Amino acid sequence: MFGVLAFALPRRRAFGAVLATATYTTYGDALDLGGLSFYSIRIVIVFTLIRVIVRSELKGVRFQAFDALFAAWLIVTCLLYVTLDGSYVNFTERLGYLGDVGGLYIIVRALVRNPDDLAGTVAILALLLIPLAVLMGFERITGRNLFAVLGGVSEWSQVRNGTVRCQGPFNHSILAGTFGAAAFPLMVGLSVFRPRSRALAVVGALSAAFVVYTSGSSGPFSALIVASIGLGMWWIRTQIRVVRWAMLGGLVVIAIVMKAPVWYLISRLSDLIGGDGWYRSKLIDSAVNHFSEWWLIGTGYTAHWMETGIPSSPYSADIVNEFVNQGIRGGLLCLVLFIATLSRSFAAMGTAAKATSTPLGQRYFFWTVGCSLAAHVASFFSVTYFDQTISAYYLVIGSTVVAAAVCDGQGRETPVRQPTRLAPPYRGWRRAAPPAAGIPAER
Repeated sequence: MFGVLAFALPRRRAFGAVLATATYTTYGDALDLGGLSFYSIRIVIVFTLIRVIVRSELKGVRFQAFDALFAAWLIVTCLLYVTLDGSYVNFTERLGYLGDVGGLYIIVRALVRNPDDLAGTVAILALLLIPLAVLMGFERITGRNLFAVLGGVSEWSQVRNGTVRCQGPFNHSILAGTFGAAAFPLMVGLSVFRPRSRALAVVGALSAAFVVYTSGSSGPFSALIVASIGLGMWWIRTQIRVVRWAMLGGLVVIAIVMKAPVWYLISRLSDLIGGDGWYRSKLIDSAVNHFSEWWLIGTGYTAHWMETGIPSSPYSADIVNEFVNQGIRGGLLCLVLFIATLSRSFAAMGTAAKATSTPLGQRYFFWTVGCSLAAHVASFFSVTYFDQTISAYYLVIGSTVVAAAVCDGQGRETPVRQPTRLAPPYRGWRRAAPPAAGIPAER
């Protein structure tokens, strides 16, 4: 059904079919063909790619420098290690990841071309969040996950310290909560950018926050706090460079004062809000101590890094940090490229938020997209994305080019096209004087 919607919906709403698939199907709802697993989200990605090709919707898309950076990272993270070594790693799995991530990015670039397209997609996400919050509320009360009928998720929710950790259609409660935490700032931005959708955006924001609450996980809660702090920093956006340097200086001072490495702050934070922060700190410590094993091309064997592993793989520790995961997938090069994509995305959102030639509501909307990305980055310290949560992440990453379109990439605003029509008659007909630089002509 969602594949049909991907074909039938107008371009600016078509990505909503992908989000709907991510929100209401599981990884257990799959079709196995020749050893390849076609999950529902993967099938819809294929359908949407076919739609993009058939309708030639990539014709109006201009290749940007960020596209090259993203492509370089994707190739390295998927193919560098398995091409040069490949031991302990499933090559088919990496190809599947290449298709999923590359397909999602191409789809976002083809379908989401301007702020209005992005706002329409966020409005669809708000509609999807409301029933999801209701279903996860039912799971919170009863401890039973109704999405279990689709397969891939347990019927009975995990309980930790007396708290039900709801996961809905996602593969883990942390991923479910992350989906809500990253959606929350987008709802806030939608309420400002599109006032006629304010009621929907408010309900969507409440639903997103409720999804975080029902997940019962500290990682999504921390991501929501980071996103909320980011929203509040809008008022000091012109001083954000000072804030960044102050944060860096603070970390340096803490690193000097602490007896343990600075990443053990995650463990200290978990003592306050709960969660297994010690394991996450220890994982980073192990990655640093085993730097020689992964820095060149990555590694497929990390079982000796931690005392406990994962049942599904005897060769791997439980990698619950996306930055560590990037290092073991493709070495130091992969990690640097991954951080570069995040850095360029933040820079594009920040520059678009300060482009004075655009309406204030649009600038704030881009700022909230950056806050959504900040929520994802916060979650990267507690989980790796291994399910349909990637659809929400790559919607934000793909929107980087939309934000960059506001500016020329060097911090200067894109020149406003001058009108060619005649001005109203005043002291005889004459052409209107060109408007001042950066100020749209009145109509």
